[in-house]
Amino acid sequence: MKILIIITSLILLASCKKASTVTNDVTTGYDMTDSVTVYLQYAEPINGYTVTATCLVDTTSNYDSPNTNGNRNAIVGRAYIHFRNDTTQFTVENPLFSDYTLMANQTPLKAGINISATYTPFSPDTSSDNMVFNSNQSPFFFYDIDFDGEKELIVTLWEGMEYHGHNSYEIYKIRNSEIDEILTPLTMPPFNRIDDYTQVDSVAKTISICKGIDAVKILGYDIYSFK
Repeated sequence: MKILIIITSLILLASCKKASTVTNDVTTGYDMTDSVTVYLQYAEPINGYTVTATCLVDTTSNYDSPNTNGNRNAIVGRAYIHFRNDTTQFTVENPLFSDYTLMANQTPLKAGINISATYTPFSPDTSSDNMVFNSNQSPFFFYDIDFDGEKELIVTLWEGMEYHGHNSYEIYKIRNSEIDEILTPLTMPPFNRIDDYTQVDSVAKTISICKGIDAVKILGYDIYSFK
């Protein structure tokens, strides 16, 4: 009986060393003993907001992505991103936060370090009426994705698709509030299915969601109209 209790206790202890979280069907695991908290301050206002981020970086796996080129100072992880202007403030949580600039960070990562971040703006593909996110390199941006005349906050889940190297996205409606609140992403389709293969037609006011990919072939689209 004593041996059984000891074995059970060891199993529970081992499981507690890993903190696992699930957000919007994206699962990330962190070994808390090898994580550092990094504080980011974006140098310039973004869409009128002062933006800061608190990022928990797992230093045992932050360099795994081929986009980091093995850089052990890459800033990749769960982040709480805070937006503030004269009238409004809010926070969003991103379990897969990064961008190419953060992945190339050369400042040695230490717990509690403050880093001035350079923002990469969103540059939509304007070669056709269908804007595709596939070329996006921004960690978050403001875009009127539901054609109501108001820009939504779109947060990039870095490499959040099943297909390695491609991103998924969470969409947030912004509410005017002087009290800091944690916003929750939209959960209704098509806004809970936005990824690099999504097409947004601003003329026809439609959003086309990729049904899936077989090897390199797209298996069609689900089309949502907002007329």
